[in-house]
Amino acid sequence: MNSFIIMLPNFIVAILIVLLTVILAKLVRKFAYRMMKRISKNEAIDRLTSSIAFFLFFILGIFIALRVLNLDKTVTSLLAGLGIVGLIMQGKYTHFSINGERRIDLDVGISYGDDLDKVEKVTLEAIKQISYLQKGKPVDLYFKEFGDSAIIFSVRYWVDYHTADYLRYLRAQSQGIKNIKKAFDKNDIAITFPIRTIDFGIKGGKSLSDMLKESNSS
Repeated sequence: MNSFIIMLPNFIVAILIVLLTVILAKLVRKFAYRMMKRISKNEAIDRLTSSIAFFLFFILGIFIALRVLNLDKTVTSLLAGLGIVGLIMQGKYTHFSINGERRIDLDVGISYGDDLDKVEKVTLEAIKQISYLQKGKPVDLYFKEFGDSAIIFSVRYWVDYHTADYLRYLRAQSQGIKNIKKAFDKNDIAITFPIRTIDFGIKGGKSLSDMLKESNSS
């Protein structure tokens, strides 16, 4: 009881420090986010930087509170571990521009009557005409599935990419679609759209030829 009474003022001070730290850390996060918005056009980087600023300021306040309670050395490693886990748990960050390249995936559906080897050859040649292709990276094509009215394949290619020039990525994607369309039109390859076939020859019904005969006779 005597120890508790002696430490009570320290507990009160520590709680006040934590509360003040939370308030100030939120302000620091808002300030860091606004500053990053001025110098960066990447939303993910802006939020990550502001979260790191909040985390560092908050940990600093926690350490001060623990120092008041003489517990800073006991829980330092535990807080560090929990803090790192909490920063992974906040969200996934994908950095596309770290290597200066990004992959584009295009899914295309072609008719069942087309020659697949020809489709593959024509598509690869069309994609290789894109001016933004990443040197040294292959262009890959994979047939994926038998769709309702088409055979679906995916063509994948890499392009030069930088965060500051996102339009380059969009242009490379658009150019790929245009090149495939032109090449398919030139080589009589059909890009399919949903088709429904009505079958009148089921058991108990009438065939289409019989229906046409009846219609003509009437």
